[in-house]
Amino acid sequence: MAGDSSGRKYYPFAYRLDGKIGWLLYYSDHHDGFDQTESRFRSFSSLVSLMAHLATRGILLEEPNEESGLTDLDEVALWLSRPTAANIDPGGFLNAWNFFNDAAKSIGESLHDQDEETEATYDRLFHYGGPAWHTGLRTDDSPDWSPEEVQRLAIVLGQGLKIFRRGLNGRDRAS
Repeated sequence: MAGDSSGRKYYPFAYRLDGKIGWLLYYSDHHDGFDQTESRFRSFSSLVSLMAHLATRGILLEEPNEESGLTDLDEVALWLSRPTAANIDPGGFLNAWNFFNDAAKSIGESLHDQDEETEATYDRLFHYGGPAWHTGLRTDDSPDWSPEEVQRLAIVLGQGLKIFRRGLNGRDRAS
């Protein structure tokens, strides 16, 4: 059985930041999040080093699911340097928003993304970037983003990136 004795399920999670690939341990149970210690994420430079760490803890990984893959935080950081409506990647930014939300909660922080206008921006991202089986959109559909939505998206993703950077503890130094 994968997971641990509590029923929590674990998945590898890959991200790119500052041109480097990092690996985190994502968990799913009543609350989803990322493995951390003392409000610092345990980050690894390879899947092999993550697996070695898990072996010492007796944790088995679940099979990767449809959400597995690389979350490209460099793409987010590049967009944040010049946020424009034309360069919004709904699928990539939706993944980043969800990642940042789970990451922030994992270390006791918040994206402060619960106001009505920001939730509406998230809903638009989900509508255009969520799973095709759910949204039913053609690939040529694209939204017209308002300046206010671009600003809200930049604020949330910028805050998320800052929170994540603060929570990193360095690759292969998990305890």
